[in-house]
Amino acid sequence: MKSPDRGSVTRESLLARSFPAVTMAVGLLVAVSAALHSVLSIRTAYVERGGYDSRLSQMLWIGWTSFVLGVVMVVGARALRSNSQVAFRLCTGAAAVFLVCTAILAPAQPGFYAGLPIYGGYLLLAAAVRAKVREAADA
Repeated sequence: MKSPDRGSVTRESLLARSFPAVTMAVGLLVAVSAALHSVLSIRTAYVERGGYDSRLSQMLWIGWTSFVLGVVMVVGARALRSNSQVAFRLCTGAAAVFLVCTAILAPAQPGFYAGLPIYGGYLLLAAAVRAKVREAADA
């Protein structure tokens, strides 16, 4: 039996080992930015408009949804360390939701364009990790 190339094993294991940390970072980025968005939306409604109005609920649904999905990614990062397929699907699903929603909202709010490479890059990394894990399982 031929031993595998040491460089490829190190690169594959590094990729797989770094995925939970990347998930944690993306989840924290999303959760913190969503919390700040919600706080600023509430502040805008009460300070500049003098109280609650129907526009506040329209602004808050983005923040609360993003916060919940960001927390799912943060919690899922711990489960990813033990190679949980459920956590992998939840985290990549959350990133896919972010990517689609960001692509839809970006034309109306250009600040959302900054999220496209983050979520797209995360999903590409997830695809690479999944391919390496399958390749290792088949070997």
